[in-house]
Amino acid sequence: MGLLTDYFSAASDEQAAAALFASGGPLHADPPFKTVEAKGIEPSVTLARLAVVLTGEDIDTVTAAPDWTREVADDEDKFVGAVPDSLKEALAQADDAQIPEIAREWATAEEFFGHADPEFLAELVRELVDLARHATEQGERLYVWVCL
Repeated sequence: MGLLTDYFSAASDEQAAAALFASGGPLHADPPFKTVEAKGIEPSVTLARLAVVLTGEDIDTVTAAPDWTREVADDEDKFVGAVPDSLKEALAQADDAQIPEIAREWATAEEFFGHADPEFLAELVRELVDLARHATEQGERLYVWVCL
């Protein structure tokens, strides 16, 4: 089955924690969260590589931030973590015209083992940008739901 990862917006850590036990993830919660399904795009490294592309910071700086994938809730095989506000802001401010180039650069990350499709990643980046803009407009934060 692989690693399931959904990125979503919520008004608070407490609200986001409720997604932990939603059968099928935050998109299937009651009520559902605004969600981007991103199978296999785990937060600690793969998403960090997107942050590197967006911010120009190196990977060690990105992942050393105290709020990088801060745990909100966990269970045996599920996890909800907060996405750093700095990444939410970088996504929300991304230039739509630059998304294909952002995706091409992200696709070169070694974690993709040379198998990333830049067009697929461009669509994913667009969805994440839309999610970040929605969260910003609503005064919400971004979170990730991970299921092993």
